[in-house]
Amino acid sequence: MLLGDSMTEVLVGHLNATIVGTIDDFVKQAQGKLSGILADAGNLGASAVKEIAKGLEAVVNGKLDAKGDARRGSENHCCRQSIA
Repeated sequence: MLLGDSMTEVLVGHLNATIVGTIDDFVKQAQGKLSGILADAGNLGASAVKEIAKGLEAVVNGKLDAKGDARRGSENHCCRQSIA
């Protein structure tokens, strides 16, 4: 049983060293890309909020054309339904 325990310790130590090395490599690569990733995420979030604001403004101002929008949306849809 002593040999089995020693073998387990060696394997665990090797596995831990491999995992730490892999994580270190990932972190180094991610650090260089982080500012770009955050900028892209910020731009996407700002764009989504602007689109939501446009939709809410259209609703409030009575300029929402739901039937027309649905009709235009269904033109590219494979299963067209008639809109009354």
